[in-house]
Amino acid sequence: MRNRKPSQKLTAAKNMPPLYHTLPGEDFRPEASQVLEWASRQTDLLLWIFDTITSAKLIKYNPDTVKWQGIEYQESCPYGYNDWDDCPDCRH
Repeated sequence: MRNRKPSQKLTAAKNMPPLYHTLPGEDFRPEASQVLEWASRQTDLLLWIFDTITSAKLIKYNPDTVKWQGIEYQESCPYGYNDWDDCPDCRH
């Protein structure tokens, strides 16, 4: 098997400062991760994620609405909740 070089878009990670992924003394929560917060501000990393999910055909472009959406996106909650945020399974 051939070793693949990481995408150039990932090289920003080489310059990440010391950060916590799990804050000391706390359970892991993605919304509290300093690493994820830092990564979310790196344009090249975000572009890599976008390129990866479009290449995998997990999202699609709708030229009528000029928007992207997940291939399994539904307009309403399939479990009958009025708001996506109310549904513990959907939470969009």
